[in-house]
Amino acid sequence: PTPQPERRSSSMAQLPELNVWMAQLVEQGMYDSACLLGEFLPASVNTCVHYADALVGKGEHRRAIAFYREALQGARSKAARNSSGGTLAAEGPDSECDIKLRIAKCHL
Repeated sequence: PTPQPERRSSSMAQLPELNVWMAQLVEQGMYDSACLLGEFLPASVNTCVHYADALVGKGEHRRAIAFYREALQGARSKAARNSSGGTLAAEGPDSECDIKLRIAKCHL
């Protein structure tokens, strides 16, 4: 049987809340739990950033860079849709500048 449209839309509405939970797990140092939750969430800029943060916490810097780069591509396409200027978005944890800084920290 196919899923009901109401159920699907309600589960999609819970995604921002799950991203918040994932961020809280990372902040509390529960990196394994954050990674586990991140594996079940669809890829978005926020999910990729939080998942990469959890990987950094586990010491998996190379894997984290791959997810930060995926988030960077998503942030660039999001910025391109929002403006035609082509400048870096400078606000928020999912901004291009913040993601680039996180990538640079992985290389240290």
